[in-house]
Amino acid sequence: MLASDPSEAVRSAEVYPLVKKHFEVRYERFYNGTLLHQLHPLLNSELANRGQRDFDSIVKLILLMEDLLIKGGVLPSDFVFLICQKPMPGARRSD
Repeated sequence: MLASDPSEAVRSAEVYPLVKKHFEVRYERFYNGTLLHQLHPLLNSELANRGQRDFDSIVKLILLMEDLLIKGGVLPSDFVFLICQKPMPGARRSD
């Protein structure tokens, strides 16, 4: 993102470790996005959800490749959903 918009996500890499440092994570789910998020502007979104087999196949292929690369540890996941809570006073962290 920095190449296309230097003001976007300037310190975003620090958010995840800081949240895990200061909160107790109760639920964590990674949502990929590494490839498709970057390619989305290049796709003709007018073809989305119209049953266009070629468009749907390309998107499904990108999603599959992204999933395999992330699960294989080749790429990181760009998005995560967290449910956190403030630590109890005096509670020991398990980090």
